[in-house]
Amino acid sequence: MAVWKVSQLVARGEVDRGKELMKWKVEDGVYSMVSTGRYLVVGSWEEVTGWDWDTIAGGEAVRESDWQIVMRGKGEVNSMVIVKEGGTEGRLVLGMGDNNVYVFDLETREVVRVLSGHTGYVHCVSCGKEEGEKTVASGGEDGTVKLWDIRQGDCVHTLTPGDTGDLARPKLGKHISAVALSQDWLACGGGPRLALWHLKSLAVAAPLPPTEQEVKSVSFHDEVVMVGGRGRTLFQANFSGEVTAEVAVSSSMVYSIAHMESPSILCVAGSSSNIDICAPSYNYKDVTIRFPVE
Repeated sequence: MAVWKVSQLVARGEVDRGKELMKWKVEDGVYSMVSTGRYLVVGSWEEVTGWDWDTIAGGEAVRESDWQIVMRGKGEVNSMVIVKEGGTEGRLVLGMGDNNVYVFDLETREVVRVLSGHTGYVHCVSCGKEEGEKTVASGGEDGTVKLWDIRQGDCVHTLTPGDTGDLARPKLGKHISAVALSQDWLACGGGPRLALWHLKSLAVAAPLPPTEQEVKSVSFHDEVVMVGGRGRTLFQANFSGEVTAEVAVSSSMVYSIAHMESPSILCVAGSSSNIDICAPSYNYKDVTIRFPVE
């Protein structure tokens, strides 16, 4: 694990711009991560760990996590997302290697419910940003996207993009490796071509780039869909599917797109030890830093 100060990453001319604040070893690997106001939450092999941000930001040596959720026999924690709830720490949703989606209470760190239905391991999970949002999307190796009401624990809809003629790409497979939710919209793809779906009608609103390459990551930013996958390009498209920007990136496979509003910064990472930083505009690469390799 490595942590950088955002203020240094966006400060041109900073001598230590690419120098990490802290780094430490996670024994069981890192498959996914999210952040709360208090904790950095890391998904590993059969375990979720929480690391206190005050300890990290203070530059203290990080030796042990502050808490753990043991997921023995469940496989890797492929993806995670936090569902906000007023007055609570919220819900932690995990997409797991045992084909299930797990919902935990972040305060008690006890499992609230198990969402079963995928017949292949779960690659990705997503939820809307609004507080009280109850819909979660999951994408799996089985080629399906499932929409869940996590309060009731029910699967309310199942989509199979690979069965849609304009999206099917049999040579790349049927797996869904990227999903994102934003109010009335769902973006999903992987082997099948990425597309924007309207949630109310469950119809394809627009195919999204890239046309031929596999997709591994997708994220909404305002009225823009950001897409990464195989190929050294981060695509940005509007809701009509038109490409608005193509940003050359360092990794031949983009696995992670992370962005924040204030200060404005976009980080793109993948199959190399390089992390590309786009700031303050997301339309061009400002600097590339290197993940510390022992």
